[in-house]
Amino acid sequence: MFRIVVFIACLVNLNFAYSNTLGAVVAKVTDVGTYGDGSIYVFFDQTVSPCGSDNKRVDIEYDHLAKSHVFSLAMTAYSADSHVKLKVAACKENSADFTDDKKSYFYLTG
Repeated sequence: MFRIVVFIACLVNLNFAYSNTLGAVVAKVTDVGTYGDGSIYVFFDQTVSPCGSDNKRVDIEYDHLAKSHVFSLAMTAYSADSHVKLKVAACKENSADFTDDKKSYFYLTG
């Protein structure tokens, strides 16, 4: 019995590790907007979070270096009904965190 419990625990840990390494995702933008503090949010038609949840949203803080670029690309993709390719490299409070380095990216794709 103990071996079965340990085996199941290992499977759960492997699943969690896999979900934390979610690679780049090709998705459609379904909603784009801004909060009162100047931060933006982008919703997608599929999961984009590496946090192990079914999170289809990315929030980008008001002072993020790429905020205006991501907002512009998201609006373009939404208006053109086009796909984007993105990778979110970290988690913050169980939500996708668009880091301010080259580990996170967002671009239009065909």
